[in-house]
Amino acid sequence: MEDLEKGATQVGPHRDDLEIFVNGRECRYFCSQGEQRTVALALRYAEFKWLWERRGTPPVLLLDDVMSELDRRRRERVAELAVQAEQTIITCTEPEAIPEPLLGRARLMRVQGGEVRPA
Repeated sequence: MEDLEKGATQVGPHRDDLEIFVNGRECRYFCSQGEQRTVALALRYAEFKWLWERRGTPPVLLLDDVMSELDRRRRERVAELAVQAEQTIITCTEPEAIPEPLLGRARLMRVQGGEVRPA
């Protein structure tokens, strides 16, 4: 009932704050957008590896608009991670930001006007 009154979910992991420090300083205040994205991806990678080890098979990897704030080198590292998964779904607004090795294995789809079609 409180959720309806306030118009938002009051309990759940999205309500938690995670403070990450790099060289003794809080990342969200002192790291660039690309560095912050890299930290978030490192956490995602750790979760991916943990699930893989625990289950014995690689999990589906979902990455939402991860390429937009990364330099070429970091994009290539994300591609290396993505090809390890059995299935990877990556959303992006700039298809040219997807590294070539990943493009060769990808099936590109375009979402437009509420419809999903081959790109």
